[in-house]
Amino acid sequence: MNFQLSEDQQFIRDTVRRLMAQEAARDQLHDWDEAGEFPEPLLPKLAAMGLFALNVPEALGGAGDDLLASALAVEQIAALSPPLASLAAARLFHSSYLLSRLGSPEQRAAYLGLAAEGAMTIALAMPGPENGPITAAANGAVTLHGRVPLVRHTGRAGLFLTRTAAADGAGSFFLVPAGSPGLSVEPQEAVGGRGAGLGALIFDDVRLPLSAVLGGPSWLGRAADIDGEITALAHLASAAVSVGLAQGAYQYAAGYAGERAQFGKPIIQFEAIGHKLVDLAVSLASCRGLLYRGCWELQQQGGTLTAAMAALQGAALARRAGLDAVHILGGYGYMAEYDAQRYLRDSLAGFVPLPAPQLLKSDIGRQLGLWDAPDN
Repeated sequence: MNFQLSEDQQFIRDTVRRLMAQEAARDQLHDWDEAGEFPEPLLPKLAAMGLFALNVPEALGGAGDDLLASALAVEQIAALSPPLASLAAARLFHSSYLLSRLGSPEQRAAYLGLAAEGAMTIALAMPGPENGPITAAANGAVTLHGRVPLVRHTGRAGLFLTRTAAADGAGSFFLVPAGSPGLSVEPQEAVGGRGAGLGALIFDDVRLPLSAVLGGPSWLGRAADIDGEITALAHLASAAVSVGLAQGAYQYAAGYAGERAQFGKPIIQFEAIGHKLVDLAVSLASCRGLLYRGCWELQQQGGTLTAAMAALQGAALARRAGLDAVHILGGYGYMAEYDAQRYLRDSLAGFVPLPAPQLLKSDIGRQLGLWDAPDN
């Protein structure tokens, strides 16, 4: 197997890393977080370097599809600003790649050019098993009614992608324009991810033409045929943010431990601290391998299992890295002026808007065939 990144992938990773190091000062990121504001000034800088043209066909002004390059870029952003990385992931995975693969010709022509410019965000509004929009079709149109909580980027999304349920059980995916009559947002406060625009999406008899079905009218009632790929994209986007956050927390804690001295030597030289960082480094390498393989499998083979594993392990790793950073900083880790607490708070959003870890494990178990195994 070839584990070497291509020259283009290395260039994208290194360019985003340099841009974040130069433009995303920790003091400024801290101030934005304290004020509950999104790091808006960084978005045009990412767009200017052509980042959001990834996964958009060249004919529409893009650079072609590359899920791994997208994950590499999101990682670098998340190491300093997880909320910004979450929006970048939404644009790269949900907006450009998803539309390129699953959108109708009309949908691709209408939205992918905007996505390449960084002017289009598709936010996932995926209902859980017990809630979500119900659709009723009549006279060549559909009406959506229901509520979907924990939707990110509600203030920046141009479109919301939601899965509906019909009376006959055949669901559909719809692209719902922001500002549609009957569509509203109920803001929701969160511990982490400040400024990310978290909210509940309210569908109050939102009427849509059949052309709003993802893929076009012929895909009405066929959500089951593409649900796995859409879910896998959400898993990879989440995993990329989680791995980047964990890397940032690890580097922040290691930097502090290398400078903080006790009993005449840096605390990183004490095994209780050093071993904790070693454990994080090993887990990072493992989870990063799942993420990169998951990107390759989905793009090359349509596989979804590794993506789900990467999301599960990534969310758990991000939380552990944030908590370990707080512990390594000791009393300072609990103080708002240090970034360890910010990494911990942001890590708690790892499963938003994904299913709870128990449901994710059940999905992985089904893909492994565990539930179909004969009783022994």
